[in-house]
Amino acid sequence: MKRTSFLYILFYCFNIVSSVEIPPSVLFQVENRGIVALSPDGDQIAYFSQNANENNCLYIKKVFSGDKALEIPFSQATDIREVLWQYDNQHLLITADNHVDMNVRLYQIDTSRATIRELIDDPVVYTKIIAYSANYPDLLLVQLFPIKVAEKDYKVPDLQCLNLKTGELGIHTWNPGNIGFWGIDKNLVLRCTLTEDLQNNISINNDKTTILTKKRENPKEFSTSPFIGFTNDGNHVYLYSNYNNDTIRLLKLNIKNGKHEVIAEDPEYDFTNSHLFDHECGEILLAGLFREKFTSQFFDPKIEQDYKVLRKKLNGTIKILSIDKFKKRWLILQEADIEPPSYYIYDCTIDQLELVFQENEEIRKYELCNTEPIHFMARDGKKIFSYLTLPKEKAKGAVIIVHGGPWQREKWQFNPLVQGLANRGYAVLQINYRGSFGFGKKYLQAAFLRMGDNVLNDIIDGKNWLVLKHAIDEKKIGLIGHSFGGYIVLSELAFHPEEFCCAISMAGISDLTWIGKMSGIGANWWHQYFGKEENFLKNISPYYHANKITKPLLIIDGENDQAKYKGDSLLPFLTHNKDVKSIVFSNEGHVITKPSNKAQLFLIIEGFLKRYMLLAR
Repeated sequence: MKRTSFLYILFYCFNIVSSVEIPPSVLFQVENRGIVALSPDGDQIAYFSQNANENNCLYIKKVFSGDKALEIPFSQATDIREVLWQYDNQHLLITADNHVDMNVRLYQIDTSRATIRELIDDPVVYTKIIAYSANYPDLLLVQLFPIKVAEKDYKVPDLQCLNLKTGELGIHTWNPGNIGFWGIDKNLVLRCTLTEDLQNNISINNDKTTILTKKRENPKEFSTSPFIGFTNDGNHVYLYSNYNNDTIRLLKLNIKNGKHEVIAEDPEYDFTNSHLFDHECGEILLAGLFREKFTSQFFDPKIEQDYKVLRKKLNGTIKILSIDKFKKRWLILQEADIEPPSYYIYDCTIDQLELVFQENEEIRKYELCNTEPIHFMARDGKKIFSYLTLPKEKAKGAVIIVHGGPWQREKWQFNPLVQGLANRGYAVLQINYRGSFGFGKKYLQAAFLRMGDNVLNDIIDGKNWLVLKHAIDEKKIGLIGHSFGGYIVLSELAFHPEEFCCAISMAGISDLTWIGKMSGIGANWWHQYFGKEENFLKNISPYYHANKITKPLLIIDGENDQAKYKGDSLLPFLTHNKDVKSIVFSNEGHVITKPSNKAQLFLIIEGFLKRYMLLAR
């Protein structure tokens, strides 16, 4: 009888935990997403996290062993960019930014001795890994981008070769100044390049001639290398491109004559830079795209069949991050809307799945709210892709989250801010307004020169959809936006002051006139998107219309924000409205990154919304 009572009490307590407010300290914990790596032999996992003392550490774990992970303190940097195993399965290559100031350095860690060596020590460069091959395991191709140079003097750096044993650094290929990306084969031979001129013309070239030319039609296009890998004869390269098409496709390009074959495409969504390539065989194994949710398209029948078996074991979306050289063990990222990411190792030869770690285990005790992909029609008939999260009870109000970029996009995944707001009783609408990336170039280009009208209308039309479809009180709908999302938030309050009850701008851009002063490669694209004439840019810049803002506004910034234009000033906003508040986080940049600061920020947001949305008359 006593045992039954204890189980009943335990079950009852668990339900209580599931129904109460989630503490901000639970919502916002250390994230490890994107910094996990599987060794080439498939026997070890490396990942970064913080230990009990909140110090940054590298963890090395032998898979399927039950052994405790080896902890290696890593105090050299806080912002880890990339983790790459060397082919000796002993050393790791790490790129990291210590002060979030774009000075990205390269480190080598010997996991057998727990020693750390800095390979490139230059305080004014951004180190980028370009190529690494099993055929030459002691050589690494890198570029060293200057971070403190006048725009008129800027030159895209040369391709350099670093000897990982001796530390010797030398020129691999000279860059005339316009080579943006390098097509390197498995023998570290340069097969083709991608160049861009001042008119945004993109060219793919072999060593003798230009084989393909097109306009760069959006900022995300070629923001990372389009080159995936080469066939064994070196005559064909797999790449991503929207060449002669609306959406980005997977192509196989003949680098001798420029002819291409379409390997995979989707009529509505772009393929993303998420793929697996077998460099030994010269074959593409799979490629990913983000429709409403992430999905993969397979080109290897064996991997596809094994994936179907794995699919039955896990919920949410499953992304194969890497496969060992034997195609035996996979590193898996499992994501869902109502649980943080989890990382697994899957051995497809014995159908065995092992959990590596789960992010934010504490929040799994709480009941979270489902996020559903939705769309609504804008006033001009354009289909606007979005995500809606409703609270468990009737919504007290609604918050529209406006992403930055402006060419970024919202995705179906766990979002602590969204879950925190829904847990507090708010409906949350994440809008992929026109100009968002991932839905084809027509969708993105629909925002060209329309930041001041049609893009703002998309947000208002999303608000009206909430009122019509979900009976949200139109007087209790607010906005939260970051970076260029912050610009949109400020613009809505300035140009449509009666539409929203309050707004929060985080690292928001308020003055766009700096865009008209841009020059050099890439500037023409910015001018196509935002405009160039000073009067036009002033007309759509909320900085010059701050006196029109009548609703409560909270402005959040990081003290060390290097991305936000320094000409921006809070003075016009603070002068004209007593309900404008400004908060600056010390030792933070364009993004608030520290978990404690994120938790504090959420408390501030929560109090602001309660005062100006829920308690406002």
